[in-house]
Amino acid sequence: MRVRKAVAVAGIANAARSPQINGSADATWQRYPEHGLYPPPIAGSTRATADLTANFSYDLDLFGRNRAAYEGALDQAHAAEVDRQFARLLLSSSIVRAYVELEHVDAQIDVAVPSSRRASS
Repeated sequence: MRVRKAVAVAGIANAARSPQINGSADATWQRYPEHGLYPPPIAGSTRATADLTANFSYDLDLFGRNRAAYEGALDQAHAAEVDRQFARLLLSSSIVRAYVELEHVDAQIDVAVPSSRRASS
């Protein structure tokens, strides 16, 4: 989970380095009453209005702020992956250590209690 979150943060930081395009659209239908404020030919008609907007922006990043943020986020993602691998290795070594200790205790029991007495109990 931590690794996926760090990779997502790095992706967001990388997106800040790219051009941004935003847009919106709005359409409205309006019915004008026949005996209203507006005279004919508008009175009694239906009119449509539409608005389409597009915005383009790009941060030149002259001083490397966005690049540094991206590299920092990428380093965090790599560190999270290293931590995950370390945790897996630590868990594996703990399991091996437990099996070795179990085998050691079993060997001590074999020395302390002869096998003929263990089988009869």
